[in-house]
Amino acid sequence: MAGVAADFAEQVGRRPTLAELLEILGWAALGPLSSRVTFTALMEGGVPYRGPRQSAVGELDDAVFVDASDLLSLLARDGERRDDGIADPNELSSRLTAALQRWGGALADVGAGSVTSLTVDVPRARRPKVGDVLAIPASSGGYHLASVLARNRFGTALGVVEGTVPVPRVIGSLPVPAPARRLPVYTDDRLVVSGAWTVVGHDEALLALFPSDPEIYHSPEPAWPGVDLGEFGAAETASGEMRLLGVEEARAIGLLDGSYQQSFMPEELERLLDGQPSSASEESR
Repeated sequence: MAGVAADFAEQVGRRPTLAELLEILGWAALGPLSSRVTFTALMEGGVPYRGPRQSAVGELDDAVFVDASDLLSLLARDGERRDDGIADPNELSSRLTAALQRWGGALADVGAGSVTSLTVDVPRARRPKVGDVLAIPASSGGYHLASVLARNRFGTALGVVEGTVPVPRVIGSLPVPAPARRLPVYTDDRLVVSGAWTVVGHDEALLALFPSDPEIYHSPEPAWPGVDLGEFGAAETASGEMRLLGVEEARAIGLLDGSYQQSFMPEELERLLDGQPSSASEESR
């Protein structure tokens, strides 16, 4: 706990408030609790904690969140597990309360030792909305981030951003990353609804990196009866509008060499993002 507070002070130039410390821990809970959560505190005398609204958490780099995630994982390591393998949120809150009291450090507004209990609010898994940001676990550790671009008859369209992050967060004025793939991908919501992929925030700025109505593409072979796919293929929107492709666009998409694939089962997409071939690409060899 002292390390998280010290990292904050080094970057911001002051101690964190209890509200800021709990906000950091809430973002860092994705590892042990598979979700970003909200911690609330009771102080001595049973008084609910009400912290200042101003927060510098958006100014922090990943190091603070990594330290917080390591702390929560350590606290959860020997604790009770639910049937799905996730740490018990109430027990983790109790252990976190004890850790705060043992540390007893001075925060910007209160003493950590004056916290008598913490409760945790774990959001229920839900279907994603356009503009939501998903955290997709990476096999090497950390998470891929993907922006939900559309939900239509083709599935759920995702724009995946470059690289991985140790703790997924959508907060503050962070640099806008580059797209990891030229084309958006289509998949389904199954792993979001199950909680394996987590909605970690909402960021309209990421939508500008990708088309708002992602097309799918059709090779000219095999031909569709009554549909003009042109010499090099065609693009189709979810509303059914078709446009013919030129040779350069068709080549860039991968229609001419047969490498094009845009729709994936969630497990296939995880393998693709981890740099592993999807089953479809393996079958095409």
